[in-house]
Amino acid sequence: MERLKNNIAGIVSLIGVVGAIGAGFTTYGMFENRLSQLENAEYVINQTVDLQPVYEKIDEVENGLIQRQDGLVEKIDSAKDVLLNRQGEKVREINTAISTVKNDVSTMETDITLNIKEIELLRLRIDEIELKEKNPFMN
Repeated sequence: MERLKNNIAGIVSLIGVVGAIGAGFTTYGMFENRLSQLENAEYVINQTVDLQPVYEKIDEVENGLIQRQDGLVEKIDSAKDVLLNRQGEKVREINTAISTVKNDVSTMETDITLNIKEIELLRLRIDEIELKEKNPFMN
């Protein structure tokens, strides 16, 4: 009888182990089935998103950029005008300096021509004095 008890206890243990393993595989199969259902399911989102504040912010930023661009264009035009005025002043100063130099050169040419004529006159006088010194009758 003892043997019978031991055999029945072994069989019951074996059935328990097989049942536990079977229950584990069953649970695993159900888990896999649920995963495959979730993977194959198509989801439809019925929620709408109001993008109007985003569009308003984009318009606000765009308008700000346009205003900055217009401000930069005005600054560039103003700087260009200032540079052109400065350049015009410098050109006038250079033209004035050139005119002054031309007048000075013209005056120098006149002075040089006059000096050349005076030197020629002095040479003629020196020649005349030398002739008088050589000729005793001219004294």
